Amino acid sequence: MKKTVRRPGFSVSDNIPWAGHLPATRVALEAILTRAASGIVQSSLHARVLAGICEFRAMTANGALGTFLRTSSVRKLSEARFALNEIGAMDVASLLSDTISGLQRTSSRRREATLLLRLERDLIAVGPHLDEIIAQYAVKTHRRSAPRRPVQIGDQ
Repeated sequence: MKKTVRRPGFSVSDNIPWAGHLPATRVALEAILTRAASGIVQSSLHARVLAGICEFRAMTANGALGTFLRTSSVRKLSEARFALNEIGAMDVASLLSDTISGLQRTSSRRREATLLLRLERDLIAVGPHLDEIIAQYAVKTHRRSAPRRPVQIGDQ
């Protein structure tokens, strides 16, 4: 008999597996990774923000956020909050702000764990909304970074 493992504080419907980044996001990430693999070490702020927020979203969706935040949680959450604000996900960034504020006011490991579990739950709940915002930002980033073809006289 197969046993279902439920994460505390989540209903069965919350345990729906994440399908991964949306197609537009995947295309933009692939372009970023291709440039990096070809030796282009400089990347735009937009590309770095997109890569960072995609990593954060994947960790959240895959249940690895707690492990990632085990050390330097306030700094890492602040960086993620910056990225969320950059892509236009201010409502999601406010969830991180609340958690950062709580973490800064506590020295209790138990309270810290509770705050991070609550954040993970809230981030999973807004996941599909966040995926859409990330995809919209990815499209803009991909357009900005696409090689420009010089305009020649006679092009119409």
